Amino acid sequence: MAGQILEEEEIQTLLEGLEEGSLKGGSGGSLYDAEGEVVPYHFSEAEEEESPELPAFEVVAQRFERFFTDSMAADFPVLRPALAYRGYDLDRFGTVAEEASSPGIYAVIQTPQGKILLSMEVSAARQLVGAVVGEEQQNLEEMESTGRELTRIEQRLFKRILNNILGDLNRAWEPLYIMQSEDVRLESYIRDASIVRRDVRVFRVAYTLTMGEHESPMMLVYPMPTLDPHMELMRGDFLAGGAEVDEEWRQQFQEEVLHASTTLSVVLGRTPLTLRDLLAMDVGDFFYLDRQPGEPVEVWVGGRKRWLAEGGKVEGQVAARLLHALENGAEGEED
Repeated sequence: MAGQILEEEEIQTLLEGLEEGSLKGGSGGSLYDAEGEVVPYHFSEAEEEESPELPAFEVVAQRFERFFTDSMAADFPVLRPALAYRGYDLDRFGTVAEEASSPGIYAVIQTPQGKILLSMEVSAARQLVGAVVGEEQQNLEEMESTGRELTRIEQRLFKRILNNILGDLNRAWEPLYIMQSEDVRLESYIRDASIVRRDVRVFRVAYTLTMGEHESPMMLVYPMPTLDPHMELMRGDFLAGGAEVDEEWRQQFQEEVLHASTTLSVVLGRTPLTLRDLLAMDVGDFFYLDRQPGEPVEVWVGGRKRWLAEGGKVEGQVAARLLHALENGAEGEED
């Protein structure tokens, strides 16, 4: 090879000389005896950087937990999958790969910032697929003992579920305007799902996926190079749009909002009148309402009918007892 300092035979001769003792290495294993000379650097002994505190990144992880759980409960009312956030750490991708199950579910997600990885156990994916085809009560122990990959049909069905999961992940990142998924590829082995070199540092976000009595790990992996340009944003707090929040101002604003006054109105009933009848009304006249005695009355707040209540008297004062709330209270006039 052009530019090579030593030929392969010369390198082999040096190595054999070290092994036989005819050559002596200096401190750190170099070929120099003098102190202060070149010493080889061992990456395995390097001091690892602790996981930095990234409040915004943690909020994103918690938002994904909430969105995933809510959407899955709606899509799988019997199974009711739930996600619990366990925290994040910083490690080499090689370490993450060595700890990965085989086979597993590995979704390589392409974003504008680079590739990220989502993983879960095959048994969990198969149970979700089973729920889609109406087999929620599958034997999990039997599924785990087979240890097989998803079939092509199962992969197609799981891909639909995965697209919904990615929608939840996009929503979690939406306020920061980054990490929106563009494409996804499904693999069964981590060797086929490498998103960076093994020596690259990655953020590993750990979750516990619960479905009935079955619990399994689920993980998101973000390579450090994908987050590096946004590290200042990750270190800040946000409510929306990535804006940092003054905690004192937020508490003061919340206190003022909670002390704002409003008015409740109780409507006993209604009756239609012509303008002629209205103009003819005088003190002492009476009119009929559209309610029977004992029927619930309406409680209005802010132009919306919010509750039905029972009218009565408490300690000598007219009062109303709420019976039940009305969902999506009707807009209108209280009359």
